[in-house]
Amino acid sequence: MTSGKVRLPRLFILVLTAGLALTGCSKEPDPVGRLGTGAGEIRLGYPQVVELELSWEMKRPLEGLAGPVRVFVHLLDSRGDIVRTFDHDLPGAWKIGGELAYKVPIYQSALAPALEEGRYKLTCGLYDREGNRWPLENAGAEIGEAEYEIATVSVVESGPKMPQFFFSSSWLPVEGGSDLQILARRWLTQNDVIRLGGLTGPGKLWLNVGVPEGGGELLAPTMAEGAVEQSVSITTTCGDAAVQISGPGSHAIELPIALPALAEGEEERPSECEVSFTANYYLMSREGDQSRTIALEGLSWSSD
Repeated sequence: MTSGKVRLPRLFILVLTAGLALTGCSKEPDPVGRLGTGAGEIRLGYPQVVELELSWEMKRPLEGLAGPVRVFVHLLDSRGDIVRTFDHDLPGAWKIGGELAYKVPIYQSALAPALEEGRYKLTCGLYDREGNRWPLENAGAEIGEAEYEIATVSVVESGPKMPQFFFSSSWLPVEGGSDLQILARRWLTQNDVIRLGGLTGPGKLWLNVGVPEGGGELLAPTMAEGAVEQSVSITTTCGDAAVQISGPGSHAIELPIALPALAEGEEERPSECEVSFTANYYLMSREGDQSRTIALEGLSWSSD
């Protein structure tokens, strides 16, 4: 009478055991660093900007990194769709054992339609130009491939402290932007101003200013006499803040705005001021019918 047991060849058992070990012990990649944030919930009105602090502890190399280290910051609606992005280069080198902390502006631009009121998720992670991503620790729930929830954003209607923005005829109508980071832009045809009305207190004006280098529909820039590099001076009549930007590309600017001063004999403080844009160049369209200086790509406000 034979036994009910089946004797397997020893070689087969070794191969089967090794296969099971490889299958059961596959290991997830180790986190390359720790990501921390300075806020659990953000209230965001229109067209408001709120600063979010990101802090990084760098623990391991970014294997396979192609190009600069990029940080993606995405705003997701209730369906999980991306409605805004705040991506940027990591402002420093990725050095093992290093630490880095900085603030990222999370905003609604006055040039684009307001978001619907409600609750949104803010997510974050690392990537490069090839789309590589790396796992992180202590960064909230992972809701996608190396994508972590870092805050809840409550979108609310605009508050009473928000100023109004008025554009002269030197500004062309709003046109669509290129992506979810620059949803809309507005070209300035010559040196001119934006007027701020309804100021109730000091604050900061946040601007994304595009300096075009020519190409496509635009010819190369015509420079002012003696100028070597394209530059734009931004000043305000409300305080003594001034910013100078140089070179083509997109420039993020924070401009402090003070309350207007009382003029002699005035009893009520004025509630308006101007922000001036003065470029040392202009570009013509290939049709020759319209000049350009800057492209305003973002316009937001934060109250002090």
